[in-house]
Amino acid sequence: MRRLYYSIKALTPLHVGVGTGLGHIDLPIQREVHTGFPMIPGSAVKGALREYRLRKIAGEIPIDDLDKCLSECSSECESKNGVKVKIESLEQLIRYFGCQEQAGYLAFSDLRILLFPVKSLNGIFAYVTSPQVLERLAEDLDLDKMPKIEIDKDKAIVTKTSVNKVEKLNVVVLEEFTFNTNDNDMEPALVGWIGKAFETLGIAGEMFDKLKERLIILHNDAFNDFVQNYTEVQTHVKINPSTGTVQPGALWTEEYLPAETYMYGIIFETRNDDGEDLIGDSKLLPTHLHLGGDITTGKGFVRIYKKEE
Repeated sequence: MRRLYYSIKALTPLHVGVGTGLGHIDLPIQREVHTGFPMIPGSAVKGALREYRLRKIAGEIPIDDLDKCLSECSSECESKNGVKVKIESLEQLIRYFGCQEQAGYLAFSDLRILLFPVKSLNGIFAYVTSPQVLERLAEDLDLDKMPKIEIDKDKAIVTKTSVNKVEKLNVVVLEEFTFNTNDNDMEPALVGWIGKAFETLGIAGEMFDKLKERLIILHNDAFNDFVQNYTEVQTHVKINPSTGTVQPGALWTEEYLPAETYMYGIIFETRNDDGEDLIGDSKLLPTHLHLGGDITTGKGFVRIYKKEE
């Protein structure tokens, strides 16, 4: 089974929600049940890519009509002048994403957390991760065994070129928490393994060199605290157009993954009768995409990376 590994970077705050929440946040983001880590379901990625490709081929035929033709497994759509037009791109999208009568050849995994941005006393912000996240990454990407990481709850592992380390005190200060970095520089073997893993996700070269300067590995529990409690929460109101004041009862909070968050996913090519390499299509993944809600307010824009063959 062919696989395509890729990663995304949130360029703006990102909200893929669960509807109404039961806690203090009215519209929370989706999270894994067993870990509480933020995630984006594969269906959201598939739907966003499907609509992106439809809009790319939309011309004389409205997007809603194209969507209907795709859903009905038809590559012939009626144009504005009433003439049915055969669109070869729709045949390709039927193979990619499926329709009512057949499943698509591509399967999309959920997007999992890779790096979470946290405010830092030095260097403005840091990218934090944890041994559990890296171990799961190794399993998902079928990589060589990761070098063992042992770390206490009050300590942090940083690179030798870290911009977040307070040199005189040998600490990093993330939000209001201080983590000791004494003798906790990242081992060359671990840096090399992370570099190989990130290269598989399209994060390599100068981009990785800059990223690793902010890379910090925390204890699993400390990392979990940050992804649970330090997402971005915005308060929204609705203005009554008649009075110009806040409409009674129209006050809610919405949770976002912060900009600079990195996540990763896998696309599987489940079957292909004609031998066409679908995941090898350079147009399958655009460089930029919109995920989730609030597009008209500038939320949900992401950059997509994949390894260049």
